[in-house]
Amino acid sequence: MTLSIMPTKLQKPQFPPDMVVKPETTRLLSTAKINIVSAQAGSGKSTSVSHWLSNQGEPYIWYSLDEWDNDLAQFLTYLTEGIKTIAPEVSGQMDQLLSARQTIGDEALIKSFTTLVHNIRQSYILVLDDYHVINDEMIHQMMRALIGHFPLSMHLCIISREDPPFSLAKLHSQRQLTALRMSDLRFTLLETESFFSKNLNRSLTSNQLKYLFERTEGWIAGLQLTALSLQGVEDIDHFIADFSESHYYIIDYLLEEVLERHTETIRQFLLKSSIFEYFSPELCDDVLELQPGEGEKCIEFLLKTNSFLITMGSGWFRYHHLFRELLRKRLNLMERDIITTIYLRAGKWFEGKERHQEAIEHYLNGGHNELAAALIEFKWATMDLELRSSSWLDMANRLPEDLIKRSPVLSLGVGWALLDRGEVESCEAWFDIAKKLYDQWQDWALRGDILVNDLEEFKQMPVTLMNAKAYIAAVMGDYALLLKITKELQILAEQHYNKKQWVLETFVATVHWGRGELDEAIYHMMRVKNEALGPLNPLVQNSMVWVIAELYIQKGQLTQAKILLEKAIEEVKREGIVPILMATYYLYLAMIASFRGDTDQAFGLLETSKSYGHQYEFMDWQYKYYTLKARLHIQNGSWDLARRCIIKGRNSDFKNPIPESFTIEDMDLWLTLKTEEDEHALKYRIDEAINALEPFLEDDPSYTTEMKWKLIFKFAPLNSYAAKLEPICRILLDRAKIQKRWLHVIEYSVLMMRFIKSEAVKQSLLSSAKQLALDEGIELPFVEFSESLPISDKVHANLSLREPLTTRELEVLELIEKGLSNQEIANMLFIALSTVKSYNNSLFGKLEVKRRTEAVAKAKTLGLL
Repeated sequence: MTLSIMPTKLQKPQFPPDMVVKPETTRLLSTAKINIVSAQAGSGKSTSVSHWLSNQGEPYIWYSLDEWDNDLAQFLTYLTEGIKTIAPEVSGQMDQLLSARQTIGDEALIKSFTTLVHNIRQSYILVLDDYHVINDEMIHQMMRALIGHFPLSMHLCIISREDPPFSLAKLHSQRQLTALRMSDLRFTLLETESFFSKNLNRSLTSNQLKYLFERTEGWIAGLQLTALSLQGVEDIDHFIADFSESHYYIIDYLLEEVLERHTETIRQFLLKSSIFEYFSPELCDDVLELQPGEGEKCIEFLLKTNSFLITMGSGWFRYHHLFRELLRKRLNLMERDIITTIYLRAGKWFEGKERHQEAIEHYLNGGHNELAAALIEFKWATMDLELRSSSWLDMANRLPEDLIKRSPVLSLGVGWALLDRGEVESCEAWFDIAKKLYDQWQDWALRGDILVNDLEEFKQMPVTLMNAKAYIAAVMGDYALLLKITKELQILAEQHYNKKQWVLETFVATVHWGRGELDEAIYHMMRVKNEALGPLNPLVQNSMVWVIAELYIQKGQLTQAKILLEKAIEEVKREGIVPILMATYYLYLAMIASFRGDTDQAFGLLETSKSYGHQYEFMDWQYKYYTLKARLHIQNGSWDLARRCIIKGRNSDFKNPIPESFTIEDMDLWLTLKTEEDEHALKYRIDEAINALEPFLEDDPSYTTEMKWKLIFKFAPLNSYAAKLEPICRILLDRAKIQKRWLHVIEYSVLMMRFIKSEAVKQSLLSSAKQLALDEGIELPFVEFSESLPISDKVHANLSLREPLTTRELEVLELIEKGLSNQEIANMLFIALSTVKSYNNSLFGKLEVKRRTEAVAKAKTLGLL
């Protein structure tokens, strides 16, 4: 990650050692694993927590939150930086995870980050100061996830002016949470007396003390301002007589008193420096146009006079938040030109230090939107390459929309960021704006108020826009259009010396893939993976593993795919790489096992995939997971379970430019055709499926529709459809042979047997298919598409049942048959029966018997044993 880090935001404020703190408050903070310190400004929240941290031995992370921390990536980046001092290895993995935000999405990022937090073994305290400034829902969601699955090694303390939007009742009831309110932080009369004795060089009478205590109600900010105001006052009774009943009036009154006791130079310094969240002497000298060293003198004076200045370390300071708010109210009474000039100079100072985030903040606060837009525009190319377009969009959205629509590069960036999120429809409008602005810029007379700052990225716009068109075409499965765009892209890329040649290469591979030319697709994807066209983001490079593995699987080269995946898994474990892709790797291993007919192993590998997927969910993993699981359940005849997977798969649909060999829609069609008992209804479904596919028959059937054709070939009644379907099946078989897609050759050979009357030809097709399947151990096509099921008579017998048994139920039967009657059988039987909703769907319900011995006899009769 390259987000700039301001170290002072991760440093605990340094309060004076003689600061009066309530002992009871620090004791309460140690009574639970989660603390919520919630009270109004100036109540001593940060002081109390800081004092508590200084008097206990555990390491801690103090994160001071600001308005610009309302970005999930920034929030997690600071947490990652803080964790570096406690668990450097985990911090490194978090950094890798943040680099993948765009690819995995925010919800998966939250899930994965929470998992990594649980890997921290060292006990530590995390303090989030000023949480009330956070309004980003994804950050709230992150905190809810963390609190809901709270790490054993963490002690969490949230400091806020209001309760955070979390459900805390359960934590309260379990005594896991301590909440400190204003009543806990308010000083007692005795503590008020102790405070004044330390901070005044004179004594107060008991009546004066009682009066001040009652007016401030033990509010520490009021007491501090009172102590400052009383410095040099001779008639204390006259002073306190002017106090108002309201806290707010007290603060306004006391602030006036404090400011008036300072010189004009100090007053101006206080007001003008209040625009800074944090400041240093150098920053003040340059931005406020002071004489060299004058800023340092002002800061030293404010420290000596206890003027609400807090030391942050490394030469940086900040005002107490309440004091700063009041100073800024006064600042706003100045002439607007003076204020905007200070913001402008602050923005330029931070920009000169390459601290762009602070520069953007000051430019925006001062109304210098075009300067902020220029910085954001320059950040687009880098953040896009780092797969951080989502974070960039959060930044760009702070600009006025009409300004973005004047910038071709900003409009392009917004379009791509939306496309990366899968928002295909909404992104196209922004691409149209970018194209229009680019074209207008070519004519001097039409440039008008168009904004162009990053000339290098602007020059690349024709290629970048064409890349977007290609991506959308791939997502929509329009490979003819993708081929046309790819040819145009090759010419454009040469003309513009485009640096992202690997993107073009992936489009070329996708064109071949979408046409079933898998060897060519593998060649081009391998070139990308091996960085033949330039260095890649590590996540992109590692993603190529599963992409190429899927191509090998579709070709029937299962061993090669397995070796590739296992090597990648071993590397992740050996190198300590954050396992973002492990769920996907194991999913494809499960797919390989399923094609080899090992359903048990496939389900086991899917469970491993799920264990990683719940922690580190990559892109379309969930969709693929439920699609494959639905297929496995269909093989086992578990229609209800398959249907549930289909519903879940639809809910997790992801628009992927990679061609899918089988989809959730295919599984839905499969289940519909398999379970349809009425012949007329079945024909209607078949006709409906054929009509939907016929537009793709103008040349040859589209490669991505092949699974639907296979299902039609399998279930269509021969007496009505053989004449129409046999030529199509033959075309697909011949094409698969030419393209050396041996898995598909096996499938089409088995399916072709339905349309052949000659037994000799049938046997020839079967023999050829079995020979092709032999080397790779491929069994699934014979289970799924053959009517004779030559590989396994038991599987054939099971699938012929109205409600086929699950793999686990078959295992139970086999154990019973062997005469075993131990606890293992009882446990397995219990599991088998507990996984179904009712007795009618259970092992014995399906066999329509009640006793074990009868179950075995019935199973033998049916050919199951």
